[in-house]
Amino acid sequence: MNGFSLLVVLVCIGAIALVAWALYWAVAFAIALYQHLRSR
Repeated sequence: MNGFSLLVVLVCIGAIALVAWALYWAVAFAIALYQHLRSR
């Protein structure tokens, strides 16, 4: 395991974490919007 492959692994983990975080906020926003529209 050299430095380059370690960097690639860290970048992949970071990208996955970023996608998961964005997905979490998109779902939370969609649920809030759905409840807001339904309550009208």
